[in-house]
Amino acid sequence: MSTGFSAYGSLGYYSIVGGVTGAGQPTRLSVLEHVSNGTIVGTVPANSSGNLAYSIAAGNTSGTFAVDNSGVLSVANNALLDYQQRATNSMLAVGF
Repeated sequence: MSTGFSAYGSLGYYSIVGGVTGAGQPTRLSVLEHVSNGTIVGTVPANSSGNLAYSIAAGNTSGTFAVDNSGVLSVANNALLDYQQRATNSMLAVGF
């Protein structure tokens, strides 16, 4: 019976470790359930100077959040900020 793996590729434990020069920890923000639209969640810090343009690149389901040109993140559409409903079919922590 074949498993699809060669004996060579199935031996031992393999690990890759690395780093990114100049990398920093991500900004983590929290927002309470059912807060009003317009509630400020926090500010995303700039990591460079000059003319910056902030945008939400992914994960902003139904336009739940908005970010202004100063990096201030706020609630734009609170309809999905019902964590019990979002967690119904998931074993993972609710998040955006």
